Amino acid sequence: MNETLYQARRFLVTGLMIFTCLLLQMGALPKLKLGIVMPNLMVILTSTAGFMRSQKQGMLMGFFCGIALDLFSSQVFGYYALIYLLIGSLNGLFRHLFFGDDLKMPLAMIAASDLLYGLMIYISAFFLHGNREFLFYLLNIMIPEAVYTGVISLILYPLIYRIYRWMQEDKQRRRSLG
Repeated sequence: MNETLYQARRFLVTGLMIFTCLLLQMGALPKLKLGIVMPNLMVILTSTAGFMRSQKQGMLMGFFCGIALDLFSSQVFGYYALIYLLIGSLNGLFRHLFFGDDLKMPLAMIAASDLLYGLMIYISAFFLHGNREFLFYLLNIMIPEAVYTGVISLILYPLIYRIYRWMQEDKQRRRSLG
């Protein structure tokens, strides 16, 4: 029974994190654009779940973040789900490099994930449709967005880390009680 309660609580907390980031990304962040870029909170959530928890958790977080975006902003359902699922999976491969609250590795992984996201968007939305202006896209969209996402992750990552640590401590406490 305790394990079921823990799973339900984790599911609820994860859903709330996705919902909150979705609301911020679609509501508040467009007003905070720098030029034409804004931070990608879904990349932060997906990357963090991958390298902090596991490849499977990264894939699940990525899939549900992508589905949430697909529901509200995609013309092709499953487009973002696939992209974020891949990002979560790749981040999960680096789980063994994760060391608690050290910010260097998470910041690098989140920025690299945002660059990968930008590359996948460029290939699928621009390159395959004849736009060969990769250098322009890289310098004006991909790199600035990765930097902006990295800066925002300095604020958001410690919060996500504390939430995951709280859930893990709660699980261990419940197991020790019986």
